[in-house]
Amino acid sequence: MIKIHAIVEDIDFRMHGLDRYKLYPTENIYNFLQLDTMTGKIEIVQWSLDDDKEGSATLNNEDLSLGTGCGTFELYPTKNIYQFLLLDKVTGRRWHVQWGFESSKRWIKRIY
Repeated sequence: MIKIHAIVEDIDFRMHGLDRYKLYPTENIYNFLQLDTMTGKIEIVQWSLDDDKEGSATLNNEDLSLGTGCGTFELYPTKNIYQFLLLDKVTGRRWHVQWGFESSKRWIKRIY
C-alpha cells in the first residue's frame, strides 16, 4: 500500500509540477516574463551583472484558472515589445498583457 501511495504521489507531481513555470524572453535582454502555467500569474524577472539591479515585480497576481490543471496557460509575444497575449489553452479565454518598468505601465485585461 505504501509503495502504491508513493507511485501515485510521483505521478501527481509529474502531472502538476512539471513545466508549471516557464520563462519567456522579452525584447529587452535583461527582462523575462515568468508565467505560472497553472494559474496564469505573471512576474517580471530582471537579471543583471549588478546585484542591485536584479529582482522581480508582479504583473498579475490573480489566479485566472478554473481549476483546469497545470500547463493550460501560454504567453505569445506581439510585435509591440511590451505586450503579449495570454491564452488559456483549455477554455480559449485570452488576455492582453503589458509589462513595463513602472507599475502604472503593467496591466492585464481580458479580451472578449
